[in-house]
Amino acid sequence: MMTPEQKRQKKEYDREYHRKRYTPEERERKRLKRLSDPNRKERERLKELSDKRKAWKIQWRLKHPEKSAEYSQKRRERLKHADPLYYRRYHYRVNFGITLEERDEIFSRNGGLCGICSQNVSTHLDHDHRTNKIRGALCKPCNQGLGFFRDSREILKEAIDYLEKTDQ
Repeated sequence: MMTPEQKRQKKEYDREYHRKRYTPEERERKRLKRLSDPNRKERERLKELSDKRKAWKIQWRLKHPEKSAEYSQKRRERLKHADPLYYRRYHYRVNFGITLEERDEIFSRNGGLCGICSQNVSTHLDHDHRTNKIRGALCKPCNQGLGFFRDSREILKEAIDYLEKTDQ
């Protein structure tokens, strides 16, 4: 659970991140690009159809919860029996753009050990949240540690300085 001070710092960080990322020039560039798109009207028409279909599906599911649950269960079972690794393959392909074989190769680079502490077995893929590029395999504590420090070298340096000061 975050303290009020931590919440304030996170809110400040998020506000600064969006201010840098979405400058007025960037917003204007995207707006002009959107307006100059020759397929814009067709894409909008298809999106509207897609939205109507999604709304219909949601209404049907609300009216027929038992049938919906039954259909979902049958689909899950069918996919599970067809390929037991289906969901795992899907997860790595969609989130990281890699295959299971590539994932196994990344985990085996350090002999299956964490890329930071080399003590624990690596079970997590570490990736840059801005580019989604995979950096390596880490154990859970090291991966969470990087996340808590927001992948910031400056904050990590400050933490090292703090530990050195208080070590005396």
